[in-house]
Amino acid sequence: MSTAKFASLNSGGQYEYGEWIPITYCECDQQLKLLTTWKAENSGRRFWKCIGSQDAYIVLVQPCKGCGMMEWFDPPMCKRSQKIILGLLKKMNGYEEKIRTLEMKLETLEVEGFKPEKKRQECSEYSRALVCIVAVLVVFVSMYIKAT
Repeated sequence: MSTAKFASLNSGGQYEYGEWIPITYCECDQQLKLLTTWKAENSGRRFWKCIGSQDAYIVLVQPCKGCGMMEWFDPPMCKRSQKIILGLLKKMNGYEEKIRTLEMKLETLEVEGFKPEKKRQECSEYSRALVCIVAVLVVFVSMYIKAT
C-alpha cells in the first residue's frame, strides 16, 4: 500500500471539530481528500483518497487522473462501536424514508385541494369565534349571578 506524504504543520492544514488535519499528498503529488466511509464494516471511519487534481489550472497544465491511493486516517473501531453506528444509521435512514413518504403524501393532498395552511387558518378563525362565545357566556353568567 502507498504511504501518504504529510506536509509539515507549518505548511498547512485545518482544525476540524477540534482536531488538526494536516495537508497530505499522494505519490502523484496531488493533495489527498479526507473522506468518510459508510460501509458496514468501517462506518464512520475516515480515509485519505487520491482523486486527482480538482483545480482547473493544474488539470490544464499537468493532467492527473489520480493514482487511486487510499490510506486509513482513523484507527479501526471496536465491534461494539461498529454495531452502535450501524444501528443509528439504520434508524436515521428509516426516519429519512418516513419523512420522504410524508412529504409525498402532503404533496398529494395539496394537489387534491387540501391546503394545510388554509385549514390552519380556518381553525384559527374558529378558535377566535369560540373564545368570543365563551367570553359572552361568562359576562351573562356573571350578570345572572349578580342579579340573584
